[in-house]
Amino acid sequence: MDSFLQHFGEQAETHRSALACMIDQFVGIASSLGSNVAHWLGHPAAHQGAQLYEELNRIYKRAIDAEGQCYRLKTDHQTLEKQLAEAVKERDGLRKLVDIANWTCAAKLSDDVIRGQWKKLDYNIRVMVRALTKCQIKRPKDDVTKARFESIVTLWSELLGSDDYKELLITAYLWAIVVEEIFYNGSEFRGGSSIQALKCIREHHFDRRDAKAPKRQARIELDRLKLFCNITADTPGTDFLREMKSILETALDLDGMLMGSMAILSIQWLQTGQSKSLRYDTDLMNSVAHTKELSPKTAVTFMISPVLLKMGNADGCNYDSEMVLCKASVVCE
Repeated sequence: MDSFLQHFGEQAETHRSALACMIDQFVGIASSLGSNVAHWLGHPAAHQGAQLYEELNRIYKRAIDAEGQCYRLKTDHQTLEKQLAEAVKERDGLRKLVDIANWTCAAKLSDDVIRGQWKKLDYNIRVMVRALTKCQIKRPKDDVTKARFESIVTLWSELLGSDDYKELLITAYLWAIVVEEIFYNGSEFRGGSSIQALKCIREHHFDRRDAKAPKRQARIELDRLKLFCNITADTPGTDFLREMKSILETALDLDGMLMGSMAILSIQWLQTGQSKSLRYDTDLMNSVAHTKELSPKTAVTFMISPVLLKMGNADGCNYDSEMVLCKASVVCE
């Protein structure tokens, strides 16, 4: 029994020693691990990692805020683009109105201004006619000149040889040139809000017209005048080319005024022709020569100048109203 106890005691001691050794080893491992952990936690990289983690969190939050701000800016940008498009559209509309205003002499032209230009044209024509009637007059033979006289009055050949009528007939002839070459060159109607496309064409015609064109046309018309007026280069005190050029330029300026108006202006050459059905109308005509007392039954021999009618006003309204802006000059029997 004693040997058994002794053997058991020895084994127990051996086990205790082995256990103590194992405990010592675990303690050593734990101590070493604790030391390593403490050493790792004390290393600067550990603190940097924590700082980096915190910085990443801050950057992530800033990125989210920036994304939200970007979305708001994008929405604001789209709103501003829409507002800009509307502003550009409104600006273009205003610019068109300004362009029209500039093209119409930047102001509403009164009836008196148009009448004044009409009277200026009539005066320039009469000045040239007085000089022409001082020249020797003969019957023209070219078709263009004869056709113009024929459109005025059928008895033109007889009247052209009369001292009482030749000045009036030549005045009508110069008016016929203006009407044919300037006023009726495209349409007898001027102005109105419904022909803005034509106004663009006329703007190019008037604002950028060839400065030499009136002189060229004046020379052509002067050559035709020489076919029935003995115009010589030494005619004292009169430059016929300059006079004709002045007439055409004044007519062009007047045509520009008429085209620029928002009112509708109609230039009408009242036809007499072979019949004598055209009677004197005091509302439309001024008689510059007559042999009988004027009345509504008085026959009109021929027209010297056309009549200028106006419908509406410079504001583009009241197109149902009509008035005579400039009366026609006529010769009555």
